[in-house]
Amino acid sequence: MSTRLPVTVQINLAPSDFKHSIHLLPHHLELFSGITEKILLVVDLHKSKGRFSDNWEYGKNKLFSLINSLQKEYKELEVIEVDYSKNGEIGQTFFNNSFCPVKDFRGGPYYAYLFGIYSCKSEYIFHVDSDIIFSGDSYKWLSEAILKLEENQDIMSCSPLPGPPHPDKIIYNNQIEDQKEPYSYLFDSFSTRLFLINKAHFIYEMLPLPLEKGNLRSRIKGKVEGNGIYELPENILTNQLRNKSKYRLDFYGEPGFYSLHPPYRNEQFYKELPMLIEKVKNDSVPHEQRGHYDVNSSMIDWSNAIVKIKKNRWWKRILK
Repeated sequence: MSTRLPVTVQINLAPSDFKHSIHLLPHHLELFSGITEKILLVVDLHKSKGRFSDNWEYGKNKLFSLINSLQKEYKELEVIEVDYSKNGEIGQTFFNNSFCPVKDFRGGPYYAYLFGIYSCKSEYIFHVDSDIIFSGDSYKWLSEAILKLEENQDIMSCSPLPGPPHPDKIIYNNQIEDQKEPYSYLFDSFSTRLFLINKAHFIYEMLPLPLEKGNLRSRIKGKVEGNGIYELPENILTNQLRNKSKYRLDFYGEPGFYSLHPPYRNEQFYKELPMLIEKVKNDSVPHEQRGHYDVNSSMIDWSNAIVKIKKNRWWKRILK
């Protein structure tokens, strides 16, 4: 067995995630069990308003049943619920303030993300959103990523290559700051979906964060929908990354490791997800998907999901 790496793989979950987690959580455990110190599931039971609460009641009990069954097989799997009584501690740690927002203005996770980082004890934290699909050698990529973080203090976080490698060594729809080498890209933006950080370095260089509110449109949306007024954590971290002149490094490595993100949810996605995972694991993806981080229509028919989202964007039409 490979020597375990000083990494906690930290995955955020909520009841609304059950329908994809039943397939993707075993995928993640297969990749990271036995090679890291711990796999920590951080379960958020604070229900948002809007799309982040979809399938909440359906998934609540089923999610814990799934987790309990997986714990019997994976002994390094640990589960904690997001503890909102620690709001003051989290606020002081990340903002030098006695308050931490619970949700962002969309109703997306905010406190839960920071609580996940706060709860990890390993030297390195590899945060993974519950809907990410991977392909390649996780152990060798993590080992290489740790070396890159150790050797270059300007790199704050590392992530796998965003999307399957394109033969022309390009990636689409990303604002690249610099290409260091083939399949290795620097960004001046932070992603909360997927990141490897050195916890001590992150705390020393990035904290305290500014407690930023969204713009006027975002604050109105948040107020109307009951989700608060605070900016997305990803945007706050991106602003801080730029203020500190730090970078995110996305790279493929040897023999290679990449991630894919499903941008929508529909019944077609849930139906085809097991087959999609197998295709990605075996790198049997169509040419049209290569270089794209988001799963596109070459792999899943998203048409009705896109129509639904457009119908739900009432607040944008009102505020025009």
